[in-house]
Amino acid sequence: MAREEDKENGDPWTRGAVTLRLSAKRKAKLAAIATALGGGASPSDAIESAIDRAAQAEPSDSEPIIARLDELQIVVDQLLTERRQDADRHEEAIRESARNSKAVLDLIAAASAMPADGHDPEAAGEAEEAPRLAQWLASELTGRGLALRKSAIVRAQWSGTRKTTARLASLEFDASLAVVDEVQVAAGRGLPARAQVSLLEIDSDLFRAVAANACRPMFIVLRPTESRAWQCSFFASNEDGSMAAKLGAITI
Repeated sequence: MAREEDKENGDPWTRGAVTLRLSAKRKAKLAAIATALGGGASPSDAIESAIDRAAQAEPSDSEPIIARLDELQIVVDQLLTERRQDADRHEEAIRESARNSKAVLDLIAAASAMPADGHDPEAAGEAEEAPRLAQWLASELTGRGLALRKSAIVRAQWSGTRKTTARLASLEFDASLAVVDEVQVAAGRGLPARAQVSLLEIDSDLFRAVAANACRPMFIVLRPTESRAWQCSFFASNEDGSMAAKLGAITI
């Protein structure tokens, strides 16, 4: 019926006025709206008021749910990002451990591999022994025309281990002088020179700390003592090459 009227009268939304046919129930609701408006409101007034209220109505119940879902998605994305970052850090730690493992195993193996007769082929002359760190430092200072009063900082990379007794070992490093009396020195020509720190207790915290950092550069701080010895402090290094935590110290 409605379709036939539309055909006869055209699209009702294009006409200047719209005629509504309401059921008794809806007419009663419209009358209640008019009564609430007061002042003898007409059906048109009631319809306009209903339209205005519908246009200004609060968002539907689904909108807060959608908003909460969006917030939840943000949290989930953040958690996934943090998990990926954790995985990247763990992966780097595993790679670092793998790089370090060979150096640590070589260091410990060398410290425990002296033959039962006490003969060390390398110490016997089959490989040239590195000068002691204090001797190397004196040679460096002389060659550079420097006089040390307080301290020197040496960049060092572990390169080998010699077991000297059942309990003691010598650690060899590729060394380069970095700072003298808090003044940075120019880099030397050629490759870093070999130097050794001797008579280090194998079963000691310092030996184990050096082993744990064997694949990374270290810093050795040397300070002269009143007894003409040297206080030798070992430090780890950060990723950017700066000095990090202290590993331990001995007097040489």
